[in-house]
Amino acid sequence: MISKIHNPINKSVRFFSSAPKLQVGHTCPKKMKFMAHDSTVGPQSLHVQECDIPEYNPDKEVLIKIEATAVNRGDLLQSYGKYPPPKGVTNIIGLECSGYLVDPLTQEITDKKVMALLSGGGYSQFVKVNKDHIMTIP
Repeated sequence: MISKIHNPINKSVRFFSSAPKLQVGHTCPKKMKFMAHDSTVGPQSLHVQECDIPEYNPDKEVLIKIEATAVNRGDLLQSYGKYPPPKGVTNIIGLECSGYLVDPLTQEITDKKVMALLSGGGYSQFVKVNKDHIMTIP
């Protein structure tokens, strides 16, 4: 579970701390938490919201239970609305993640560790990703 993020003013910000810990073998919930933002303000406006788990096409995409993400220049630009995710992908910012694959048949979190480069969605508990954009973690 994502538990904290370092913002650009060097303050630690906790989020998702009230969410139940989802571990390997747990079934995906219907809802997830994500970091929303006001693109006119920037990273200072990050706040937690809730939405449905992304729907995905198991033939082309995978669902990742995010365990870690990062903050980099691209993420900061996204938070200011200067580098938005492509239209139709997601309105959630975040350009990379690592975590566990979700089994498309059982919707259970597996023990298969992966990392991915994203068009957006890294500041959430779950993200859908094109199968070609993930790398396994040994």
